Amino acid sequence: RHLQKKPLGVGSIGQVHRAKTIDGDRVVLKILRPNTREKLKADFEFMEWILARVKSLRLNSESLFFVEKILFDLKNSMEKEANLLLEKNSILRFQKKYNRSQRFYVPKVYDELCTSQVLVMEEIKGESLAQLRKSRLIGKKRKREIAEQVLKEVMTQILVDGDFHADPHAGNSYLMEDGRVAFIDLGLTGQFTGEDRKKLSKAIQALLDRNPEKVFDALLGFGEVSNDFDREKFKKEVSEIVKANRKGVQDYASGGEGVSLESFVDELFQAAFRNGVYVPSDTTLLIKTLITVEGVARSLHPQLNLVKSTVPVVMTAIMPKWLRWPLGKR
Repeated sequence: RHLQKKPLGVGSIGQVHRAKTIDGDRVVLKILRPNTREKLKADFEFMEWILARVKSLRLNSESLFFVEKILFDLKNSMEKEANLLLEKNSILRFQKKYNRSQRFYVPKVYDELCTSQVLVMEEIKGESLAQLRKSRLIGKKRKREIAEQVLKEVMTQILVDGDFHADPHAGNSYLMEDGRVAFIDLGLTGQFTGEDRKKLSKAIQALLDRNPEKVFDALLGFGEVSNDFDREKFKKEVSEIVKANRKGVQDYASGGEGVSLESFVDELFQAAFRNGVYVPSDTTLLIKTLITVEGVARSLHPQLNLVKSTVPVVMTAIMPKWLRWPLGKR
């Protein structure tokens, strides 16, 4: 019926517009740029050709071990984002799973109007967290409550439910008029098995406890090692990083200044790369999601106590289902 010409937002492969349906519903349209998939295909074919030429030189380099895997992961991720029917299916899956929640909302999708190039969903009534964190109309107490709500919701999605929004930045997260948090842009989602969720919960415990041995075990538990991997060298490097950051991470996690979890995890991942430990894309995506939502929560309330907010969710995830606290239930 009506399409607002000026886009709400513009991305690398598409843009978003406000619109109205024939029935008068206010909706948002996500539209891919023309020939997006064809251009991506050509780009990746060129990169694969370059990689094949380098491999033909038979260079004895473990770096190729990483480059090939990273290229495959990037191609897989971009192909998913360039098919809006996959995003539509993610929205429908999330609606079925989460819309009974009193804390979280998934926008309605207009199934019959969607194609691989166009996604049509309801316009959320509320304010993005990017707007809220700048607002002076909301007090510190309410901002802290919202920060805890968002952090616990995403942590529960990951560690308890195993099906999560993988790009929960402040522009994708909205506080609705009824107090629920709505996430938009489900082009990037992740799923985790029960066993992997337990492994991740223990890894988060290890990070918060700053335990070198457990952090080392967690990285190896998720990683894939190259042929020339030196276990003792990597173990020593992890131990040095953990010990060097121990106090800073403790101060930060307790709500003060110090070393952010993002910089701490980034240092550990760089050490993994240097030592020939490849962390699969699913795990990398999950870690990125945790770091993103932690950053959003801290931007709303800089003194947020991460330990107090996250440990109950971690403990719920580790427990057998029949022993779980009510926190794990919706």
